[in-house]
Amino acid sequence: MPIAIGSSAFMVGLTALAGLLGHASIGHVNWHTALLLALPIFIGTQIGSRASIHIKIRDIKHLYGWFLVLIAMIAFLRVWRFI
Repeated sequence: MPIAIGSSAFMVGLTALAGLLGHASIGHVNWHTALLLALPIFIGTQIGSRASIHIKIRDIKHLYGWFLVLIAMIAFLRVWRFI
């Protein structure tokens, strides 16, 4: 599980970097907003990484499973235009 989470986070980071570079190259980046979002994201990742050390892997799997169910429900509701 830790390897899956780490490799997934790494790939998300690479994808985000590629998107940022592509949009920045054509001037579609609002740097003010990006910098405002960078600080809470950095703080959140630090809190999350430290908290994950103290949480059992089984509990992380359950939380992640419920998170995926929530995302699937939101996607379903959007497709059927309920939200």
